[in-house]
Amino acid sequence: MNVLLKWAGPFLVLFGIVSCHYMPWFWKSYTHPTYGFSLTYPRSWTLKEGSSFGTTLTLVPPEDDRLFLTNANLVVEANANKLTLDKLTEKSKIQLSQLLNQYEVLAQAPTSLGNLKANEIRARYQATEGERLIRTWIAVSDSFVYVFTFTCRIQNESNYLKLLPHMIQSFNF
Repeated sequence: MNVLLKWAGPFLVLFGIVSCHYMPWFWKSYTHPTYGFSLTYPRSWTLKEGSSFGTTLTLVPPEDDRLFLTNANLVVEANANKLTLDKLTEKSKIQLSQLLNQYEVLAQAPTSLGNLKANEIRARYQATEGERLIRTWIAVSDSFVYVFTFTCRIQNESNYLKLLPHMIQSFNF
C-alpha cells in the first residue's frame, strides 16, 4: 500500500494541477441582468460589461503583452430583420473582411453556442504587431443574435484550446 501511495501521490498532484481548469473553483459564473444569458469563465479573467464597439461584455485573461491583449467579446442584438443563421454568418464574414487587414477565413463549421445552434468561423488577419487569430461563434434565438468572438495572437491559440470549449458550452440562453 505504501509503495502504491508513493507512486500515485505525485501522479495525483500532477493530475490535479493539469486538470484544475475543469474544476468548479477555477470558474466564475455570470448572468447578464438585461438579456438573462449566463456563462462561466476562468476566475483569473477580467469581465467588463458594455465595452467598445457595442459589445455586451468583454473578457480578458491576465497577460503581460503591452501591445495586444487576448480577448473574448459577446455582442447581443435584436434580430429585427429575422435573418437566418447562415445569412448572419455570411454577413459577419463580409463585415470582418472590411474591418480587418488581410482577413482570411481558415474554416467554418456548424456547432453550438451553449444551448443554441451556431456557426463558427475561424480566421486570421494581419495587425500592426503581427498575425492574429479570430474565432467567431454566431447563434440566433427567437429574438436575439449572439456573436461571441475570441481574438489572440496566432501563436498563442494553443494556450486557450482547453478553456474555450468550456466557455462556449457554458452559455445558457
